[in-house]
Amino acid sequence: MVEVELRGVWKVFGRVAAVRDVNLRFPDGKFSSILGPSGSGKSTLLYLIAGIYRPTRGEVLFDGRDVSRVPPNERNVGLVFQNYALYPHMTVFDNIAFPLRLRKTPRGEVERRVREVAEMLGIGDLLDRYPAQLSGGQQQRVALARALVKRPSVLLLDEPLSNLDALVRLRIRGELKRLQQELGITAIYVTHDQSEALAMSDQIAVIHRGEIQQVGTPEDVYEKPRNIFVASFIGMPPANLVPAEVRRAPGPCVLLPGGGEYCPRGGLASKLAALGLERVVVAFRPEDAILAEHPLEDYVSMEGEVYVVEPLGRENIVTLSLPGGHSVKVITQPVVSPPAGSRMYINLEPSKIRLFDPETELNIEYLEAPPTPQVEAPPPRRRGESVEEGEE
Repeated sequence: MVEVELRGVWKVFGRVAAVRDVNLRFPDGKFSSILGPSGSGKSTLLYLIAGIYRPTRGEVLFDGRDVSRVPPNERNVGLVFQNYALYPHMTVFDNIAFPLRLRKTPRGEVERRVREVAEMLGIGDLLDRYPAQLSGGQQQRVALARALVKRPSVLLLDEPLSNLDALVRLRIRGELKRLQQELGITAIYVTHDQSEALAMSDQIAVIHRGEIQQVGTPEDVYEKPRNIFVASFIGMPPANLVPAEVRRAPGPCVLLPGGGEYCPRGGLASKLAALGLERVVVAFRPEDAILAEHPLEDYVSMEGEVYVVEPLGRENIVTLSLPGGHSVKVITQPVVSPPAGSRMYINLEPSKIRLFDPETELNIEYLEAPPTPQVEAPPPRRRGESVEEGEE
């Protein structure tokens, strides 16, 4: 097992900075994901770890050792690509054995290790076939076996499931997680699919435009998004975002469209008051809202008009329009299917509401409140000192 760390890593192609000042640690023996949209720099990060790219600036460390200039074949990493990258003229056995033969591993050892990893991945009966004779799921297992057969210290996976059918993808992602846990290997998984990252990871690093937005457990990233991008990217459907005004007196309260009023308490109220914001962005998850024909006691309630209902079998997604042209989505039970045009209340438990600064787009919980200005007291007058006009 190896701990991988990136310190101040930049990767620049011409005038484009694909990765910007990344500081990131991947714990040994854990399954970590790099999650982001297309073009965010996630694959570039993976190739920097693999040694395919060298950082323009910064360091890549394996267990504290700088490997930034070490070639890929000396890093002992296993890399699985999105397109499998199997050799079509080789059998499954030969594809898996290829990295061992490059190392001039004895023939008997090659035979034993290939069959061992093939049995582990359930492809022991496919060793005499060629890639063209395999399904997509079987080809992916062969690519994974080829990466594992050399017993890598770090397993790197570049969107390995994106070309598979949905049902096959669900099955293999579970197998991947189980395999990583059994082997205790450090795995780093690149994906744009937030469902995969949430389901498989011990740690998620969210990246956007080459910069790390948030690092944390799946629970932290989902429940406590650091900024608006993370809130809007993670979740299916993603978090609802609603602009709102702040009323400062007698205490800070957020005035939501549709008649809702949220008055935070404790530290969040103090921070909101100290920041002096006039507007905020309110975020909440579709599954955290309760749809009803009336406001619920102890809930923050907004009235909206039903726009459309999408039945998904085990649940419905109800889209509602709010005053000001904003829309929100609420996940309901299948029996809750209000007609289009009807008026309903969106009821929110206060603890599920998140507030964001519209300027910085940061979660207010992560912001530092400005210090209270200190007014210096005037120095004491000396005996006999005259008082200038206007001082009293």
